[in-house]
Amino acid sequence: MKSILSLILTVFVYFLMIAQSKFTIEGKSTIYNNKSIRFLPILINADSLSSKIKLKENKITIKNNQFLLKGNISDYPQPLEVEYFEEDKNTTYYSLVFIDNRQTNYTVTIPELSKNRNMRIDVINSQSQKEYNLILKQLDNEKIELMPFKKDNFSKKNAFLQKYIKKNPDSFVALWMTLSDYRYIGYDKAFQINLNLFGKKVKKSDVYKAFILSIKKDLKISEGNIFPEMIFDNKSLDSAFGEKYTLVDFWFSSCIPCLEQIPSYKLTYEKYKNKGFEFIGVSTDRTQNIYNWREVIKKNNLIWTNFLDENGVQSKVLNIERFPTNYLLDSEGKL
Repeated sequence: MKSILSLILTVFVYFLMIAQSKFTIEGKSTIYNNKSIRFLPILINADSLSSKIKLKENKITIKNNQFLLKGNISDYPQPLEVEYFEEDKNTTYYSLVFIDNRQTNYTVTIPELSKNRNMRIDVINSQSQKEYNLILKQLDNEKIELMPFKKDNFSKKNAFLQKYIKKNPDSFVALWMTLSDYRYIGYDKAFQINLNLFGKKVKKSDVYKAFILSIKKDLKISEGNIFPEMIFDNKSLDSAFGEKYTLVDFWFSSCIPCLEQIPSYKLTYEKYKNKGFEFIGVSTDRTQNIYNWREVIKKNNLIWTNFLDENGVQSKVLNIERFPTNYLLDSEGKL
C-alpha cells in the first residue's frame, strides 16, 4: 500500500513539475548598464489567459552590466517582450526573447534595441529563440519588415508565414508571430486562413483557443453588421448618429497617436458636419484620468459628442483594446 501511495505521489510531483517549470535568465548588457528594462509576457488582451509564463518581477535594473530574472512557465514556448523606454526621445524600443516550456537556465545578452526592428537576440539553451532568429534572418533576406503596419509589407510577411506554417504546423513561434501582428493591427481575414494551417498540438493550446475566441468577437463588429448597442449615462450611442454617416472613435486622453489625429478629425468634421456627417468620441480613460480627459476636450475644442466608457468596461466586451480604433457607420448604424 505504501509503495502504491509513494508511486502516486511521485507521479503527482512529476506532473506538477512539468506543469510549472522554473527558469532563470542570466543576463548581460553594457548598453543598458544602470538603466531599467522590462520583460513582459504577451497577452491577446487585458483579460486573456493565454500567457503561461509568470515572472517574480518584470522590471529589472542592470547593475555591473548584469541582471537576473526568474519565473515559471508551463505547457508551451512563450515569448517575453524586452522593452526599454528612452525618456529623451519618448520612445520605447523592444525585441522578443523566447523561453522554452522546460526547467532550465538561459543566458541572454541584450544589445542596443534601437538599431534594428528585426533585432536578433541570442538566448543560450532556447530552441525556440533559435527558430525565431532563423525566421528573422529569412525575413531580412527577403527584405520583409517584422512590423505589420505597411499594407504591402503585411501581405508579404503573411504569405511568408503561411508557407512556414504549412512546413512547420506545430510551431509555437509562428503562432506567436501571427498573434503579435494581430495585436498591432487588429482583425484581418488572413489570420483566420493561417490559423487553420496549424497542427493539433498547437490547436489544443490555450493561446490558440484564446486567439480564435478573440477573432470571433471581432467578427461581431465587422463590415456589414450593425454596430453593437452601447449606453453611457443612460444615453445610447445611436442617439448621436448623423443623418448619413457617423465616425465612432475609441481613444483615451494620454494616447499619443489618438491626440495626433485630432487636427485632421477637426478639419473633416468642420467640412462635413452640415452634410449629414457626425463624429462621436468614446474615451476609455481610467477613473483617475477623467479630469485629464475633460481638459483635453476643452483644450482642443472638441465640439462633437464625447462619451466616457470609464475604464473601458464596455469597449473590452467588444474586444476594442487598440487605440485609436474607429468605425464608419451609415445612417442605420451599419459598419
